Amino acid sequence: MARTTKDLEDVAGELQTRYGISTMYFSIDAAQCSETLVADLIQQFEDKSIAFLVNSVGILNERPLFVDEMEFSLAQRIIQVNCSFTVLLTSKMIPLIRFHTSQNSCRGAILNVGSLTSSSPSAMNATYAATKSFNAQWSQCLAAELHPEPIDVLCVRPGLTASRMSGLSKPGGIVADADDFAKCALGMLGLGVYDILPYPPHAFLDWLATIIPDTVQGSATRSMNLQKRQEMDL
Repeated sequence: MARTTKDLEDVAGELQTRYGISTMYFSIDAAQCSETLVADLIQQFEDKSIAFLVNSVGILNERPLFVDEMEFSLAQRIIQVNCSFTVLLTSKMIPLIRFHTSQNSCRGAILNVGSLTSSSPSAMNATYAATKSFNAQWSQCLAAELHPEPIDVLCVRPGLTASRMSGLSKPGGIVADADDFAKCALGMLGLGVYDILPYPPHAFLDWLATIIPDTVQGSATRSMNLQKRQEMDL
Protein backbone atom coordinates (compact mmCIF):
# COMPACT_ATOMS: atom_id res chain seq x y z
CA MET A 1 0.00 0.00 0.00
CA ALA A 2 1.18 3.49 -0.83
CA ARG A 3 -0.13 6.75 -2.19
CA THR A 4 1.44 6.66 -5.66
CA THR A 5 -0.09 4.05 -7.98
CA LYS A 6 2.82 4.09 -10.46
CA ASP A 7 5.33 3.19 -7.72
CA LEU A 8 3.07 0.37 -6.56
CA GLU A 9 2.79 -0.99 -10.10
CA ASP A 10 6.57 -0.94 -10.49
CA VAL A 11 7.21 -2.77 -7.21
CA ALA A 12 4.45 -5.30 -7.88
CA GLY A 13 5.86 -6.00 -11.34
CA GLU A 14 9.39 -6.44 -10.00
CA LEU A 15 8.25 -8.86 -7.28
CA GLN A 16 6.23 -10.91 -9.71
CA THR A 17 9.04 -11.08 -12.25
CA ARG A 18 11.93 -11.71 -9.87
CA TYR A 19 10.26 -14.06 -7.40
CA GLY A 20 7.28 -15.45 -9.28
CA ILE A 21 4.79 -14.42 -6.60
CA SER A 22 1.35 -12.89 -6.85
CA THR A 23 0.77 -9.37 -5.54
CA MET A 24 -2.06 -7.03 -4.61
CA TYR A 25 -1.63 -3.29 -4.27
CA PHE A 26 -3.80 -0.47 -3.01
CA SER A 27 -3.42 3.29 -3.35
CA ILE A 28 -4.19 5.10 -0.09
CA ASP A 29 -3.42 8.59 1.17
CA ALA A 30 -2.63 8.04 4.85
CA ALA A 31 -3.31 11.70 5.61
CA GLN A 32 -6.91 11.34 4.45
CA CYS A 33 -7.50 7.84 5.75
CA SER A 34 -10.46 7.14 8.02
CA GLU A 35 -11.46 4.14 10.11
CA THR A 36 -14.17 3.33 7.57
CA LEU A 37 -11.71 3.33 4.68
CA VAL A 38 -9.24 1.10 6.53
CA ALA A 39 -12.04 -1.27 7.55
CA ASP A 40 -13.10 -1.53 3.90
CA LEU A 41 -9.49 -2.24 2.95
CA ILE A 42 -9.14 -4.96 5.58
CA GLN A 43 -12.19 -6.74 4.18
CA GLN A 44 -10.23 -7.38 0.99
CA PHE A 45 -7.60 -9.26 3.03
CA GLU A 46 -9.95 -11.49 4.99
CA ASP A 47 -9.33 -14.51 2.75
CA LYS A 48 -5.56 -13.89 2.68
CA SER A 49 -2.83 -15.09 4.98
CA ILE A 50 -1.22 -12.03 6.55
CA ALA A 51 2.10 -12.81 8.23
CA PHE A 52 4.02 -9.54 8.24
CA LEU A 53 3.04 -5.88 8.46
CA VAL A 54 5.60 -3.18 7.66
CA ASN A 55 4.59 0.34 8.72
CA SER A 56 6.98 2.52 6.73
CA VAL A 57 4.71 5.43 5.82
CA GLY A 58 6.08 8.78 6.90
CA ILE A 59 6.38 12.45 5.98
CA LEU A 60 8.29 15.43 7.37
CA ASN A 61 8.60 19.13 6.77
CA GLU A 62 11.21 19.28 4.00
CA ARG A 63 11.96 22.92 4.82
CA PRO A 64 13.13 23.32 8.45
CA LEU A 65 10.54 25.30 10.42
CA PHE A 66 10.16 26.59 13.94
CA VAL A 67 7.02 25.35 15.68
CA ASP A 68 5.33 28.76 15.53
CA GLU A 69 6.09 29.01 11.79
CA MET A 70 4.56 25.71 10.75
CA GLU A 71 1.00 25.85 9.47
CA PHE A 72 -1.26 23.71 11.62
CA SER A 73 -2.47 21.80 8.56
CA LEU A 74 1.09 20.57 7.94
CA ALA A 75 1.64 19.65 11.59
CA GLN A 76 -1.67 17.82 11.61
CA ARG A 77 -0.75 15.95 8.42
CA ILE A 78 2.60 14.83 9.85
CA ILE A 79 0.92 13.53 13.01
CA GLN A 80 -1.87 11.84 11.06
CA VAL A 81 0.45 10.06 8.65
CA ASN A 82 3.26 9.16 11.05
CA CYS A 83 1.17 8.22 14.09
CA SER A 84 -2.60 7.97 13.66
CA PHE A 85 -2.57 5.94 10.46
CA THR A 86 -0.01 3.50 11.83
CA VAL A 87 -2.09 2.91 14.97
CA LEU A 88 -5.30 2.53 12.97
CA LEU A 89 -3.93 0.15 10.34
CA THR A 90 -2.05 -1.98 12.87
CA SER A 91 -5.08 -2.34 15.13
CA LYS A 92 -7.06 -3.74 12.20
CA MET A 93 -4.23 -5.99 11.00
CA ILE A 94 -3.40 -7.68 14.32
CA PRO A 95 -6.40 -10.06 14.21
CA LEU A 96 -5.38 -11.18 10.70
CA ILE A 97 -1.77 -11.79 11.75
CA ARG A 98 -3.00 -13.60 14.86
CA PHE A 99 -5.19 -15.86 12.68
CA HIS A 100 -2.23 -16.57 10.39
CA THR A 101 0.02 -17.66 13.25
CA SER A 102 -2.62 -19.93 14.75
CA GLN A 103 -3.50 -21.58 11.44
CA ASN A 104 0.10 -22.13 10.33
CA SER A 105 1.81 -22.74 13.69
CA CYS A 106 4.39 -20.05 12.90
CA ARG A 107 5.37 -16.54 13.95
CA GLY A 108 4.15 -13.24 12.56
CA ALA A 109 5.73 -9.81 12.73
CA ILE A 110 5.03 -6.09 12.83
CA LEU A 111 7.88 -3.78 11.82
CA ASN A 112 7.56 -0.04 12.47
CA VAL A 113 9.94 2.51 10.98
CA GLY A 114 11.01 5.16 13.48
CA SER A 115 13.96 7.55 13.24
CA LEU A 116 17.29 8.37 14.83
CA THR A 117 15.80 11.83 15.56
CA SER A 118 13.53 10.31 18.21
CA SER A 119 16.33 10.10 20.76
CA SER A 120 17.79 13.62 20.67
CA PRO A 121 16.66 17.26 20.32
CA SER A 122 15.98 18.11 16.68
CA ALA A 123 15.34 21.84 16.41
CA MET A 124 13.16 22.95 13.48
CA ASN A 125 11.98 19.37 12.97
CA ALA A 126 10.16 19.17 16.30
CA THR A 127 6.86 17.73 15.16
CA TYR A 128 8.44 15.08 12.95
CA ALA A 129 10.93 14.02 15.64
CA ALA A 130 8.14 13.82 18.22
CA THR A 131 6.07 11.53 15.99
CA LYS A 132 9.07 9.23 15.71
CA SER A 133 9.42 9.21 19.51
CA PHE A 134 5.79 8.14 19.56
CA ASN A 135 6.55 5.33 17.09
CA ALA A 136 9.36 4.03 19.29
CA GLN A 137 7.39 4.12 22.56
CA TRP A 138 4.23 2.76 20.95
CA SER A 139 6.20 -0.13 19.43
CA GLN A 140 7.68 -1.02 22.80
CA CYS A 141 4.24 -1.01 24.43
CA LEU A 142 2.76 -3.03 21.57
CA ALA A 143 5.58 -5.56 21.94
CA ALA A 144 4.72 -5.91 25.62
CA GLU A 145 1.06 -6.51 24.78
CA LEU A 146 1.83 -9.16 22.17
CA HIS A 147 4.74 -10.78 24.01
CA PRO A 148 2.78 -13.91 25.04
CA GLU A 149 1.83 -14.46 21.40
CA PRO A 150 4.00 -15.57 18.45
CA ILE A 151 4.08 -12.04 16.99
CA ASP A 152 7.33 -10.07 16.97
CA VAL A 153 7.25 -6.26 17.12
CA LEU A 154 10.32 -4.32 16.06
CA CYS A 155 10.91 -0.57 15.72
CA VAL A 156 13.72 0.26 13.30
CA ARG A 157 15.23 3.72 13.76
CA PRO A 158 17.23 4.81 10.71
CA GLY A 159 19.32 7.92 10.44
CA LEU A 160 20.17 9.34 7.03
CA THR A 161 19.34 6.77 4.36
CA ALA A 162 19.58 7.03 0.57
CA SER A 163 15.91 7.39 -0.38
CA ARG A 164 13.46 9.69 -2.10
CA MET A 165 12.26 11.02 1.25
CA SER A 166 15.76 12.10 2.31
CA GLY A 167 16.72 13.33 -1.15
CA LEU A 168 20.02 11.44 -0.85
CA SER A 169 20.87 9.16 -3.76
CA LYS A 170 24.25 7.70 -2.79
CA PRO A 171 24.94 5.66 0.36
CA GLY A 172 28.24 5.94 2.20
CA GLY A 173 29.61 7.30 5.47
CA ILE A 174 26.65 8.06 7.72
CA VAL A 175 24.20 7.53 4.83
CA ALA A 176 22.83 3.98 4.84
CA ASP A 177 21.89 1.90 1.81
CA ALA A 178 18.15 1.16 2.02
CA ASP A 179 18.46 -2.47 0.85
CA ASP A 180 21.27 -3.27 3.30
CA PHE A 181 19.35 -1.54 6.07
CA ALA A 182 16.24 -3.62 5.37
CA LYS A 183 18.21 -6.89 5.36
CA CYS A 184 19.80 -6.04 8.72
CA ALA A 185 16.42 -5.13 10.20
CA LEU A 186 14.80 -8.39 9.05
CA GLY A 187 17.70 -10.32 10.49
CA MET A 188 16.91 -8.96 13.96
CA LEU A 189 13.37 -10.32 14.05
CA GLY A 190 12.76 -12.99 16.64
CA LEU A 191 15.80 -12.09 18.76
CA GLY A 192 13.81 -10.46 21.55
CA VAL A 193 14.83 -6.87 20.79
CA TYR A 194 12.22 -4.18 20.23
CA ASP A 195 14.22 -1.15 19.08
CA ILE A 196 17.24 -1.24 16.78
CA LEU A 197 19.60 0.88 14.69
CA PRO A 198 21.05 -1.79 12.37
CA TYR A 199 23.49 0.55 10.58
CA PRO A 200 26.62 0.94 12.80
CA PRO A 201 27.26 4.67 12.11
CA HIS A 202 23.67 5.43 13.15
CA ALA A 203 24.07 3.34 16.30
CA PHE A 204 27.24 5.29 17.11
CA LEU A 205 25.43 8.63 16.68
CA ASP A 206 22.63 7.36 18.91
CA TRP A 207 25.16 6.43 21.60
CA LEU A 208 26.93 9.77 21.19
CA ALA A 209 23.64 11.53 21.93
CA THR A 210 23.61 9.93 25.38
CA ILE A 211 26.82 11.68 26.44
CA ILE A 212 26.51 15.07 24.71
CA PRO A 213 24.34 17.56 26.66
CA ASP A 214 20.90 18.17 25.15
CA THR A 215 21.58 21.92 25.02
CA VAL A 216 24.61 21.32 22.80
CA GLN A 217 22.69 18.96 20.53
CA GLY A 218 19.79 21.38 20.28
CA SER A 219 22.06 24.30 19.38
CA ALA A 220 23.85 22.20 16.77
CA THR A 221 20.68 21.03 15.03
CA ARG A 222 19.27 24.57 15.16
CA SER A 223 22.38 25.97 13.47
CA MET A 224 22.47 23.21 10.84
CA ASN A 225 18.80 23.57 9.99
CA LEU A 226 19.00 27.35 9.83
CA GLN A 227 21.84 26.97 7.33
CA LYS A 228 19.90 24.35 5.39
CA ARG A 229 16.89 26.66 5.18
CA GLN A 230 19.02 29.56 3.98
CA GLU A 231 20.47 27.35 1.24
CA MET A 232 17.01 26.14 0.22
CA ASP A 233 15.73 29.72 0.04
CA LEU A 234 18.51 30.92 -2.26
